[in-house]
Amino acid sequence: MKHILHILCIGLAPMTLLGQLLITEIADPVNNDLARFIEIYNRSANAVDLSDYKLVRWTNGNSTYTATTAIDLTDSGTLLPGSFLVIGANADAFNVSFGEQPDLAYGNNGPANSNGNYQIAILRGETIIDIFGVPGEDGVNTCHDFTDGRVERKPHVLKSNATFDESEWNVWGTGNPINCTSHLTASQTAPADFDPRSWIGQDLTTGDMTISNSVYFENLTLDANSTLTILKTGKLFINDLFNNQGSVIMDSDSNEFSAFITANIGGTGTFTYNRWAASINTNDLIAAPFAGQTFSDFLTHNSGIINTNPNDVTQNLFGNFNNNSGSYESFSSTSSITLDAGVGYRVGTDSGATLSFNGVFQTADQLIPISIGSDPTYGRWNLVGNPFPAYIELNTFFNSNSSVLDSNYAAVYTYDGSGWTTYNNANSSGVLIAPGQGFFLASKTGGGDVSFTTAMQSVAYSDDFISGEVLQPDTYLKVVMSNGNDIFDTEIFLHADATLGMDIGFDAGLFVGQNPTQSIYSHLAYENTGLKLDMPSIPIEIDGTVVIPLGVEIQANSQVSIGLDSEVFLNNLHVYLEDTIANTWTYLNDQFYNFSPTTALQGSGRFYLHLSNQALDISSFKKNDFVLVSSAGQIIIYGNLKAGDQITIFNIQGQQLKQNIIAEHTNQSILSAHSFAPGIYIVHINSRQNLERYKILVK
Repeated sequence: MKHILHILCIGLAPMTLLGQLLITEIADPVNNDLARFIEIYNRSANAVDLSDYKLVRWTNGNSTYTATTAIDLTDSGTLLPGSFLVIGANADAFNVSFGEQPDLAYGNNGPANSNGNYQIAILRGETIIDIFGVPGEDGVNTCHDFTDGRVERKPHVLKSNATFDESEWNVWGTGNPINCTSHLTASQTAPADFDPRSWIGQDLTTGDMTISNSVYFENLTLDANSTLTILKTGKLFINDLFNNQGSVIMDSDSNEFSAFITANIGGTGTFTYNRWAASINTNDLIAAPFAGQTFSDFLTHNSGIINTNPNDVTQNLFGNFNNNSGSYESFSSTSSITLDAGVGYRVGTDSGATLSFNGVFQTADQLIPISIGSDPTYGRWNLVGNPFPAYIELNTFFNSNSSVLDSNYAAVYTYDGSGWTTYNNANSSGVLIAPGQGFFLASKTGGGDVSFTTAMQSVAYSDDFISGEVLQPDTYLKVVMSNGNDIFDTEIFLHADATLGMDIGFDAGLFVGQNPTQSIYSHLAYENTGLKLDMPSIPIEIDGTVVIPLGVEIQANSQVSIGLDSEVFLNNLHVYLEDTIANTWTYLNDQFYNFSPTTALQGSGRFYLHLSNQALDISSFKKNDFVLVSSAGQIIIYGNLKAGDQITIFNIQGQQLKQNIIAEHTNQSILSAHSFAPGIYIVHINSRQNLERYKILVK
């Protein structure tokens, strides 16, 4: 499976919003033709780039708009949520009447200079986005005749309409149309009868309402006994107060999640989020978008959905991660445990389904403690989750919390249904965490508080970690290893802020939950300490050749292929794989390396990745180089070591300190350095009468 938060993305394309700009007022004052104007409002919860947008009019009964009067809105930049764009016929007259300047003014040669029987529309390119009137119809004495009057959009309209619908408009004018539901025969006078930069739809009291697109309100009140339904595609942003006297229901499915942001909550109404969870075949990591519900009540509302233990049906496949025991909890059906904000849970459903979370809407920042547990393997790992019914920006979250994370594992670790994907500064720009999504963090010694702030929230579209949509990064390298149908990978990122050494926030160790018997991983190209990396980062500008040691865990007699992901763009990077045992080099840009080990492979020393910005003459390369690592009181030599090879360690004065003779063929040799003082040491490796000398720093 591929996932939008498994996208390894540097820069997420902005959401395209074609149906969010509304014409909310058109003015033809009886007392001042020059004070005519058109008001456009961004109803959406997202900023709209006005590039390629224009405002046009159809004069009289013409079937095509008058091109000479069209106004290009590109130079108006970006219209923020809840903002207006006012286009006047005459800037001075508008200022005299309303005490302010319009955003644009085009005189007699613009759409705003309409005599009341014209048709007005917003276009993107040549596509109608929103329209008042019927092109090809003379507006005189029709339901869209606003001669000497005013047009106002009704407050319940949530999205633009490319076809004129009379029920969406209040119209005043001096014509005498018939069979109209919202037309009043009356003239309108400036300034008293007009309100530029204000609209009755900004603050709304409503009964039942369904939101399927991106919608903005200043304030919204939901009446008692009414339901606000936010469909999986719906995004709602309320700038100030949501007064809930009814019921809010938010929906999702496997790859779309509704989102809701508000500054303040009032009222006594209820909140429910129907949050998608994957099947038992993959499991899922989730959190409560609305918190405070007891597990027993949660189970009652989700009867028969959560998988149970076949040997004890009172134990449910739902629970937090316990880093003292190093395992997931399975909550009892009668448990009174509260589903708290920001806590992550492992869950499995029989075939994939939505789980109903009922509880409190969090409008304040949330602090979630993380710590080091007593389990020797899993103790550092903490399962947390997005506590809001909105997306949060992963990059902002990570940078706000990196100081409480283990420096070797400074990243967000996500489960994608089949494996683990890691995010930090190397690949999190533009990535969003879905509402109620769980993920792992590695705590530093002493622990700390993870902060989820309301400022991190977003209503932009994205997916969860288990889905089907993939976006590609700008610059990264994915090395894949396959064994039949099993596929594993390690990503290497090229980033302007990275070095060849350990860069906290750009390099991250391998998640401990990854398959220990089948995996591929990387090490640092410089000052390698032996840390297994899931995602090393190197400079985007490579000087010469960069050599990255690879670790491979695979069973004996497996049919193995190592190569590059075909979807990755290499940007003129040349990639070679060295096998020190077989003494071979493979150009991975156009082929895979295939082999079958006769013994199980565990660790590093056999394979090296060579990266260069120019093609290399591999025929001249030495085949039996070694890599030395100093870590945890040991000196580790990786490479093709044969029986009889001799390893000798000297101090800087030339005094011999230790010697080891290889007894049988191996890919690594470990020598104790616990008695060595910190400093530089010289290592001689006498391999088949070839003496190689190395320097190594012991810290």
